[in-house]
Amino acid sequence: MVRRRPTARKSFAHRRVRRIQKYDHHVVPRRFKIYLPDMSDLLKDKLEPHVECEEPTMLELESKGVPQNEWQYYLGFMKRMLDLYRTFIGETLQQEKDSLIAEYVLRGKDKEVLEQVQEVARNCAGIAPPPPPPPLIGYLYAGTDTIPGKILKARCSDFTRVDAITLNPGEDSVRGLAISGDYLYASTNVSPSIIVKVDLTTFTRAAALTLNPGENIVQEILVSGDYLYALTYTNPCRIVKISLSTFTRVGAITLNPGESWPLHGEVVGNYLYVACDEEVVRVDLTTFTRVGAITLDPDEYWLYDIEYKDPYLYVSTWDSGTNKIVRITESTFTRDSALTLASNLWPDTLLVDGDYIYVGCDSGQVLKVDLATFTVVGSVTPAAGAAVEGLAASEGYLYAGVYSVDGAIEKIKESPYSFVSQLTFLAGEQFIMCLVFSTL
Repeated sequence: MVRRRPTARKSFAHRRVRRIQKYDHHVVPRRFKIYLPDMSDLLKDKLEPHVECEEPTMLELESKGVPQNEWQYYLGFMKRMLDLYRTFIGETLQQEKDSLIAEYVLRGKDKEVLEQVQEVARNCAGIAPPPPPPPLIGYLYAGTDTIPGKILKARCSDFTRVDAITLNPGEDSVRGLAISGDYLYASTNVSPSIIVKVDLTTFTRAAALTLNPGENIVQEILVSGDYLYALTYTNPCRIVKISLSTFTRVGAITLNPGESWPLHGEVVGNYLYVACDEEVVRVDLTTFTRVGAITLDPDEYWLYDIEYKDPYLYVSTWDSGTNKIVRITESTFTRDSALTLASNLWPDTLLVDGDYIYVGCDSGQVLKVDLATFTVVGSVTPAAGAAVEGLAASEGYLYAGVYSVDGAIEKIKESPYSFVSQLTFLAGEQFIMCLVFSTL
């Protein structure tokens, strides 16, 4: 018997479909039916905060005047910030927030707007704002351009006048103030200059030191370590070194010819930088010797103030119609770049606070410059409208001392950048030339 060989079964399409369909389930599994309502609730919770937060975010952007073609980026920022609030807490949350804001700043977005959108995201996340810090027990001290000079004291917490000291006859026009420990030091606009020492614990005059002949009109005094350094407004400038412990003169150096008429200086580490009329001079404080100088561009002279924020020095300059903030790389002591201001904005005094440098102008405005982008991001014109000669900052507020007949300090909120109020002193307490903050 011949055995018949088997033949392969032919595959037809309809047979293949049947083989697959018999494993298909055309019904919803019971366990899925049971869980389906819960899944719907979970889906709603995941989407709702991001969706509901869009409307208040858009209202905030509209109030800030942000162009609508930029809204999509800020809405994306809001959603990412909302995720951070729902994921992290404490220090980690703060680090993540700072990182996200820095990322969007690098993309060219406005930092103040980002901070406000961040607040909207926090509210949408249901997180209560941090409790306000207790009122800082701090004071402002202002020096007046009067005969004789006066030192005014104001309290920050309620922004009121507290007291005033009138210096002795012959101690005219307080031009510089510096604080070390419990003492305030004030320089005077006389020849030779007199440095007055004030005990802040009692707010009384403690002592006075008359400098040597030729050490005239000290416009700036700075503290570094155990010494006070006084810059004379002479040609050339002389830097006088004073021991704080004994309150005695211990030495002086004279700068090169032409390095003259300094109004301000800045201490960075072991170096003192002096903003002279046409150059910035570098002095090594460890050896107390001049070690270099830099002359800026031809239209960058009449140097006024100098401030430091790692890694740059910032110098305000005047010229006929050309006003600038010049940036110098401190480590190499070379010019980096400059921010040109409007021709009617003459930059007088500078103050670095956080990520911003504030510029008090002779024309009365106080500018806010973002150090990351080196651009002007805000401007406030205080009520007095006079030259701003002194700046101080504390707890989110900026204080501007103005050179006016009334004698006033203007209070400005740093964020959002806006004028708050004005403190006017008594008759005769006028023409503020310098301003410092202290907790004493």
